[in-house]
Amino acid sequence: MGGAAFLSLLLITTSMAYSSTDVAAARPATAKSRDATAIAEFTKHLSNPPPSWVHGGDACSGNYVGINCDRYGRVTGINLTDMGLSGTLTSLVSTLRALEFLELGGNRLTGAIPSLAGMVSLTRLVLRGNSFSSVPFDFFNGLTSLMYLDMDDLPLEPWVIPDAIGECTELQLLSASNVSITGELPATLANLKSLAMLWLSYNYIRGSLPPWVAKLRSLEIVGLHCQKSEEKISGKLDVFAPLENMRQLWVQSNSITGAIPDFNSSQLLSLNVSDNMLTGLVPTSLMGLKILQSVGLSKNFLQGPWPVFPHGVAVDMGSGNRFCLPSPGPCDGRVSTLLDVAGGFGFPLELAQTWAGNDPCIGNWTGIVCKNNSVVEINLSGKNLSGIISPAFANLSMLERLDLSKNQLKGVIPVALTTLRNLRILNVSNNDLSGPIPRFKSSVEVVTDQRSRNAKSKAQIIGIIVGSILGAFFVVLFACLCLYHLTKKKNTSESTVPTNISTRTQVTAGSTSSQPVSNLENPSIQALKDATNNFSEEMVLGRGGTVVVFKGFLNGQTVAIKKFDSACMSNKQMQDFLFEIKVIGKSSHRNLVSLLGYCTDDSERLLIYEFMPFGTLGEHLQLGDYDPLTWAQRMNISLDVAKGIQYLHNMADRPLIHRDLKTSNILLDQELRAKVSDFGLVRFADDKLSMSRPVGTFGYLAPEYADSGEITTKTDVYSYGVILMEIITGKKVIDNNLSQDERFLVPMFRLHVTDKEKLRTIVDPTLELNDNDWKNLEDLAYLAHHCTALQADRRPNIDHCVIVLSKMTSLWEPPLIEPEQAETSGKGKNIMEVLEDAYPSTGYEEAETSRRSD
Repeated sequence: MGGAAFLSLLLITTSMAYSSTDVAAARPATAKSRDATAIAEFTKHLSNPPPSWVHGGDACSGNYVGINCDRYGRVTGINLTDMGLSGTLTSLVSTLRALEFLELGGNRLTGAIPSLAGMVSLTRLVLRGNSFSSVPFDFFNGLTSLMYLDMDDLPLEPWVIPDAIGECTELQLLSASNVSITGELPATLANLKSLAMLWLSYNYIRGSLPPWVAKLRSLEIVGLHCQKSEEKISGKLDVFAPLENMRQLWVQSNSITGAIPDFNSSQLLSLNVSDNMLTGLVPTSLMGLKILQSVGLSKNFLQGPWPVFPHGVAVDMGSGNRFCLPSPGPCDGRVSTLLDVAGGFGFPLELAQTWAGNDPCIGNWTGIVCKNNSVVEINLSGKNLSGIISPAFANLSMLERLDLSKNQLKGVIPVALTTLRNLRILNVSNNDLSGPIPRFKSSVEVVTDQRSRNAKSKAQIIGIIVGSILGAFFVVLFACLCLYHLTKKKNTSESTVPTNISTRTQVTAGSTSSQPVSNLENPSIQALKDATNNFSEEMVLGRGGTVVVFKGFLNGQTVAIKKFDSACMSNKQMQDFLFEIKVIGKSSHRNLVSLLGYCTDDSERLLIYEFMPFGTLGEHLQLGDYDPLTWAQRMNISLDVAKGIQYLHNMADRPLIHRDLKTSNILLDQELRAKVSDFGLVRFADDKLSMSRPVGTFGYLAPEYADSGEITTKTDVYSYGVILMEIITGKKVIDNNLSQDERFLVPMFRLHVTDKEKLRTIVDPTLELNDNDWKNLEDLAYLAHHCTALQADRRPNIDHCVIVLSKMTSLWEPPLIEPEQAETSGKGKNIMEVLEDAYPSTGYEEAETSRRSD
């Protein structure tokens, strides 16, 4: 009986074991099939997949380059780094549930990054250096195993780091530089306790440095530098002080205030805080770090003695600080005392801006009045000061008046102030002080929020007022005499510095123009500061990347001064700056904005251009800030731009390619004549350049440039064709507010151009056109159509564009003209496939098919 029961139980158990084995085998088979489908779709979405992927078969056979699999035949890794791939990334990649790493860096993939939600096995994701256009809303959802994310240098639409990043608690490296991140750092980043590297430079991040940064105790490398938003990152560096493992901290070119703290980390190798609004003394603890390799402190308001770092440390002290001496050495005792005073207030920026030099009695130290080289009065009333009243005031033995009223000071009135034997008035009213009032001599009037102690008689008050007025009169008189003397001396010394911008007449084929070039002048940085009211905000004409353009008045001439953020200039950008001076400075044409001069004073990098008072073509077409351009004006502008490009392509010493033609780079003068500007990406046409990743502006890039990096003069012709489309329609080249089939101007325009009735539906409605104007518009639309041909050799050269626009009679025909559906690229793709690559999901394919059938 018992034996039979045991035998039955054994049979049941064995049957269940076989059944479990069958289920376990079936599950991997299903997952493996799903992986195979995903890899097949991955291949289809690539324009040029790796050769080993083309023939199909088992992705885990070992024949697929870049694919790793586990012993069950599941795809666990894809590494296609720097393989020159183009196309899009399939959404089925998220079905690869066993995938642990996906590395696609250094390719030319376009379109939206698909959702990766729920890829719980993914630990490493590399997308850097592609041409993806957007991130999904659920980008970080469910990526609970992610440890490494590198997505630098992607031309994404503006996006905010989602709160879901807080789910990625295993994340150790987050590198997302130059990817159009906006907004503030999300509080959920505080959950990333394992984070060792946070690199978010060249974005549009703003807001104050959050206090939770101090809780990320694993942080070793931080890069928040060179934010491109106007507000930039603010706050204080104190949040980084507790981080004991910090090795590199780069926060240059932001709006950070306060003093440099004593960092707890003894491992700090590189610190760059240049181009902020830092104040106070450079801490001795920083100068004493034994392993420090580089430090950047330029363009702040740092005070105190000139800092001395150990031999071998690369130091960028640059300009813009407020050290008491231009070389190492102790500060004057009065300066040291006043800096101690400022330290009690937290080294406020308003004081640091004027408390410069080694003598508070010379210059314009805010609130300081001297007599016989001694500080006798300090008036800091209503300066929005916070902090405490420093006992260091007691070191100013000749001080007679001290007014700290109408601030937000806390703490007590220091007893040490009672030792000031010359003190007559102390006003600390309208603050948030506490504690008892110290016992001052009866001759001292102490004004607090209580009744004034030892109030003066009416006669005494009148005497004080009269004396103050007389004293102020003589101080002002003395200051005026000093100012007159210094101004006379300055004019005498500067009269030998040539800063005039003269004019030379340049004769070119087809035009004669008077261009103010004259061997490129090199005015001093001070002359440019004077020309722009010290680079004030009210003189700003525009911003872009690491460049701000100011309006200036130099030697009686209105100019545009292009100021580079030198703290954020890479070696490549520095080469571009020098190239622009060398090449564009020699080019002179009435339809090119003239480079007048440059300045390379210390760390400053500036270019001086002629001023164009009527803004950019893009502003006239799309912003509505100006009266609508007439058709005649648009025709003239089209011809002006073509002539400017023609000079670059044919008439300069060596032919040049602009590479970034767009309506925001076309400037208009007072007569609404156009000039091509912004030559930062210009290159010689005979350099045979090929870029691994295209530069320029998306929407204006020629297909072969975006696809393979090939650059020719026909690259500019394509961009010019896009500009013509904007001139005709008044539309933006990419408008995310429109429907999918209207969002991208080029494919939408090309669908309408061959049908006159359809063309009229997309013409700028502000235009008033007669019959002859309509004929010219159709001719211009036809030219724009051919300028944007898929293949470069099917586009006209810019010379033909000038001829067509000059006469509007002869129409250019492409060689061996064929129906558009036969138009193919060198890689065998038809125009629809390439346009889908360049402008994904536009929904215009059905419309194009319908047009052909008509």
